Amino acid sequence: MADLVVLNKVDRVTDPDALAAEIERLKPGVPVVRSSFGRVDPALLFDPRPRERSGQLSFEDLLDEEHDHVRYDSVEFTGGAMNPLRFMAFLDARPKGLYRIKGFVRFDVPGHRQRFGLHTVGAFLRFERSAWPGLRRTELVLIGTGLDVAAIRAELAACEEPDPASVDPQSMLEVLRYTAQPPTVNAGGRR
Repeated sequence: MADLVVLNKVDRVTDPDALAAEIERLKPGVPVVRSSFGRVDPALLFDPRPRERSGQLSFEDLLDEEHDHVRYDSVEFTGGAMNPLRFMAFLDARPKGLYRIKGFVRFDVPGHRQRFGLHTVGAFLRFERSAWPGLRRTELVLIGTGLDVAAIRAELAACEEPDPASVDPQSMLEVLRYTAQPPTVNAGGRR
């Protein structure tokens, strides 16, 4: 049932790859975060709240070469308006090792010209209507391990829509089903 598996105490087993393979066999495609001593930055799972540093590991700590635990890859993407169907296909087939995506996605589909906040952790996916609908670009940060940065950027670039006016408004239903608000499509008076 897990969207994300934290495999702790990998320092205490001789073959952590065998354990990860067994998890892959039981639930194909589930992201597996390996850790020792429970070292998983909560920012991997939750939005950080502004506060003083309290000894908890940060992403900077995780990327620091002096630490002996898993390091994370980060991919930043800035682009134009996305095609809803191509973007949802990207999200449905997320690359192995991708744990989290956070940012804003712009859609310029007729009747749906706006930005959405995007939050994913493992298989969890949520869109929220952005309070800044006038911003005309997509801005994403993707976090994981073993990511092919160039391939991910190319896949996201392929999701951009050069002719938004030609996109069927019904295609937004794929996005709207992951929002807190019920889906409404402004095409022919249908909901």
